[in-house]
Amino acid sequence: MPILDYFLERLPVAVLFDRYVPHDDRRVKLAPAVPLGVALRNLVLHREPVYALSEWTAPFRPSVLGLGAGEAGLLNDDRVARTLLRLFDADPADRLWP
Repeated sequence: MPILDYFLERLPVAVLFDRYVPHDDRRVKLAPAVPLGVALRNLVLHREPVYALSEWTAPFRPSVLGLGAGEAGLLNDDRVARTLLRLFDADPADRLWP
């Protein structure tokens, strides 16, 4: 995980997720970069299905996965799937040009 985090910080993945994935819905409890970061770490390291992400994250300290205090309980398959849909619908061209 530390090696992966090194590369994720060098390629500012969280910053790019924040910039290009819309998070304008007040009902969304986690910024899109958080569940996307966890899903990306899972995809690279272990490849658990989305419905098993909460079990996969259980042995890790939340800070290792980019989660803040209390955010680990908010991570579920429905929330991750909705965030992945927002990523799919994101169009970087919309945000590059005013």
